[in-house]
Amino acid sequence: MKIFRVGLIGSGLIGGRRAEIVAADPHAKMIAVCDVYSKRAKTLAKRIACDVSDNGDKLVSRKDIDAVIVATPHKFLPIYARAALEAGKHVLCEKPMGRNSSEVRRLVETAKSNKVFLKGGFNHRYHPAIQKAHQLVKKGAIGKIIFIR
Repeated sequence: MKIFRVGLIGSGLIGGRRAEIVAADPHAKMIAVCDVYSKRAKTLAKRIACDVSDNGDKLVSRKDIDAVIVATPHKFLPIYARAALEAGKHVLCEKPMGRNSSEVRRLVETAKSNKVFLKGGFNHRYHPAIQKAHQLVKKGAIGKIIFIR
């Protein structure tokens, strides 16, 4: 079975969690991590035994990477996700994938045209509290939702 080779842009809390999951998967290998805070990237890379990249554009152009996890601040998510998609990499982009629907649409179209997968990191979708809230809304038990956080 082929090992899925992964790169990470953004080694903060969420990026670090994603990297540890990849590193623990016998069918995947974390190849490189990148962050504007080089010390943080180096610490994570040492912990999971992978390379450190000093530049997101360099990371997405690496031939030894099949997929890229983008876990940066919001304004950079669509930039790096699109660069990875254009480089022919599959992408897991943390939420939100874009700051507006047109940014997300461009990512979807880029993924389609490059025949790669684009997924969003919505890790609370199946959280029990979210499921319960959904049930209450469907039953009409709590009225019209105008805001949720």
